Amino acid sequence: MEFLGPKFYSANDVNRCLSNESERLIEVIEESFVTFSTKQAGFIQPQRMAVNITEYNSLMMKPCISLSNQIASFKILTINQLNEINFGLPVIQGVIVVFDTISGSVNAIVDAISVTDRRTAAASAVAIKHLCKESDTILAIIGTGHQGASHVQLLSAYKKFSEIRVFSRTKENCHAFAKKYNCIPCDSVKNAVKDADIIVTATTSISPVLFKKWIKHGCLIIAVGAPLCNQRELDDEIMLTSQIFTDTEEGAYASAGDVILSNAKIHGELGNVINKTINIDWNTTRVFKSNGMAVQDLVTVKLILDKDKEKKDLFS
Repeated sequence: MEFLGPKFYSANDVNRCLSNESERLIEVIEESFVTFSTKQAGFIQPQRMAVNITEYNSLMMKPCISLSNQIASFKILTINQLNEINFGLPVIQGVIVVFDTISGSVNAIVDAISVTDRRTAAASAVAIKHLCKESDTILAIIGTGHQGASHVQLLSAYKKFSEIRVFSRTKENCHAFAKKYNCIPCDSVKNAVKDADIIVTATTSISPVLFKKWIKHGCLIIAVGAPLCNQRELDDEIMLTSQIFTDTEEGAYASAGDVILSNAKIHGELGNVINKTINIDWNTTRVFKSNGMAVQDLVTVKLILDKDKEKKDLFS
C-alpha cells in the first residue's frame, strides 16, 4: 500500500470539523479534566517543557499519549511577544503532530492555534459550569485576540448572558470586536469588569491587568492568558484572597506566572471539583487559572479526526 504521508489540517479544516460540535467538545474536555486528576490508566502526560530562546521568544512542547485510543499528540509552539509589532504575525504559532501508538506512524499534523483556541474556550465553559452560579449573567472579556474571539463565540452559545463586555488596549480593535460579536465596548479594564459575574482575561501581559479593587466580591475569574512563568494577568491581592483552581496543580506551580509570582496557594484541580472531592467556597472570589493541558489537545484532535472520517464515510 502506498503511504501518502500525514494529512495537514489547517485552521479552516479544524473549524470545518468542529463547527457544529461545541457541545461534544465541551463534554470531551470535561472528561479530560477528570481523566487527568484521577490519574486514569492509559493516559500519559509528562510536564510540558518551555525553553527560552530570547527574553521575548520561547519554544513550548506538550506531549500526551492515550494507550486505549492508540493515539499520541505532540504540540510544538513558539511564543514571541514582539511578533505583532515587528512582523504582523500572531504571538503564538505552532502545530500538533498526531501519532499512531501501534505503528508509530504520523497520522496528521494539525494547526495548533485553532485547536488551542477552541479547547481553551471549552475548558472555560466547563469552569463556568462548575464554578459559577446560575444567576451569574454578566461576562467581561479582557483581550480581543483569537482567544477572546473563541471565548465570546463558544461561551455565548453555551450560556445566556445579559451583558457581554469587552476591552482591548487598542480602541479600534475593541470597537470592531464589539460590533462583530455584539458586545459592549469598554474604555478601560476597570469599567469592563465593574459588577461583572464572570471575567475572562485573555492577554499576553507580563504584569497584572486586573486588580482586586475593581472586581465584584464573589465573582469568577478565568485567567487563560499569560502562559509563561514570567507573565501574569492578576494582581497579588486577587491571587492571595481568592479560592484558586487550576487544570493541573503541578503544572501551575511550575509554570504559571500568576501563581508563582504571587506565591498563591492552589485549592485544587478542576477535575476534582467535577468529581466533587473538593469543596467550593461560594462566598469568596474564585479563580480558574487555565494553563492548558496536553490531554485537552489530544482529545480535541481525536474529535477532529473522528469527525473528518465521519464526513468522508458519509460521502464515500
